[in-house]
Amino acid sequence: MYNLEACRRIWPPSYTATMEVSCYDEFHYLALWGQLYDKDWRIKEVLARQLFDSLDSLVDIQRLAECFPYRVLRPRCAIEEHYRFYGVE
Repeated sequence: MYNLEACRRIWPPSYTATMEVSCYDEFHYLALWGQLYDKDWRIKEVLARQLFDSLDSLVDIQRLAECFPYRVLRPRCAIEEHYRFYGVE
């Protein structure tokens, strides 16, 4: 969700400004696979096709996560930034 500008707008800018691609194995989690489904758990055909097309040219299995349309991102900032952004003092 952090890949989409519409979703990033709900967070303090400092929270998403320095996001890094997750270094963890995300293959067991919805953060990676969930991007292929819509809100009714139907396959998003366009994104699924992008994944399959990328898999066709995959040479190094260590780069499998890069085949997915969106990468899993890890934002962070101090909790005080959230308080300021949402007006909670």
